[in-house]
Amino acid sequence: MTGSGRSSGRERAGGLLSPSARDGIRLFNEGLFFEAHAALEGAWNAEERPVRVLYQGLLQVAVACLHLERGRLHQASMMLGRARPKLAPFVDRATDVDVHRLLRDVDLLEARLGDLPAGEPPPDLAGSFQIVIVGGR
Repeated sequence: MTGSGRSSGRERAGGLLSPSARDGIRLFNEGLFFEAHAALEGAWNAEERPVRVLYQGLLQVAVACLHLERGRLHQASMMLGRARPKLAPFVDRATDVDVHRLLRDVDLLEARLGDLPAGEPPPDLAGSFQIVIVGGR
């Protein structure tokens, strides 16, 4: 609560990221999508606050990248589409994740997937697709 008796944006959004969610983001950013998926799924299952929906969206992005890594372009695209509505409500909420940037990157990745000629290998995501934690926490 602020001095005025109103909740801060951080409190309304459910507070800071859990250690499991932070670990999942770190693993994602290292390109370890299967491990990121496992950590984010644990965070999502354990969370009771509204930020749980954000965790689900992050989890779906990790699963999409895992599908992409395995050459399953259609499944990757479908999972990115499922992640977007989970992430979008958090664009203007204090969650420690730069959701605006993540959604922009999801859109760019989807466009790249849509432009791939049949039989082309999927794009390599190493270092080019990151989940940014704001505030350096």
